[in-house]
Amino acid sequence: MMETLEKYSFSKIQSFMRCPHKHYLQYILRLFPTKKAAPLSLGGCMAEGLGAYRATGSLSQAQEAFVKQWAEDGRILATRSVDDEMRSVERGLEILEEYTKFYPNDPIEMIQPEIQFEEVIEDFIYRGRIDAVWSDGRRVSIVEDKTASRLGPSYFAELLGGWQVLWYMGIAKQLGLFNTIKPNQTPHCTANALYIHANKFRFEREVTTKSNKTLDQGMLQISKWVKAIRYATETNNFPMADSDRCHQFGGCEYKQLCASTEERVRENIINVDFEYREGGR
Repeated sequence: MMETLEKYSFSKIQSFMRCPHKHYLQYILRLFPTKKAAPLSLGGCMAEGLGAYRATGSLSQAQEAFVKQWAEDGRILATRSVDDEMRSVERGLEILEEYTKFYPNDPIEMIQPEIQFEEVIEDFIYRGRIDAVWSDGRRVSIVEDKTASRLGPSYFAELLGGWQVLWYMGIAKQLGLFNTIKPNQTPHCTANALYIHANKFRFEREVTTKSNKTLDQGMLQISKWVKAIRYATETNNFPMADSDRCHQFGGCEYKQLCASTEERVRENIINVDFEYREGGR
């Protein structure tokens, strides 16, 4: 039965939250940029490296996992820092090495390095990946890893107060992950941030606590957003977001396409920078 249900990830729902038209391009037309953006590629490489480090305690295996993901991405990142001082393979491996020195207890405290989940909610499946589950002996916390070129109180407030953390904590509660040490433990989530900079190393962690009632109420919002997406699909109503959104977080990869009103120009942009893909994401 699960195979016949629609699948929704946080990124799929978030695309609709941020810009319904972007959701339409990605998930209705199945139109994607041919080349992944460098920040996304670096984040994916770093996630694989962190997962390998936590699972094995080995820096060399972490670096190997980083490079393997880089190759699978199509070698988007420059190889040397001299070509891209912030987002190259060389710089990424340096940051990963410093991380293992800064947090040598990660492999010891891990309960699980990562968890892929597919949970049935009403008549659809919510899927995703919890980056890690760890314990300091007193409490269990799920982990949300982030690579970012900006850090600070506003960054963590936005991240820890957002839907992704709330929903992932809700899923973790359903899976019983917080009860590893003792029953009915208060749910925690650790935002584990790696600073992307040309020559500085900076790692920060912030912890949020949510009540079980808050998590239960938050999970109800997933269904509401899925219903909104389905209604938009039925009515073919996918308006563009406010233009300010197009420039946030490094800019939307569809910005150039959406800004072009002449059909011939749009077709050229699609032919050069995009491709149609089958299947889910």
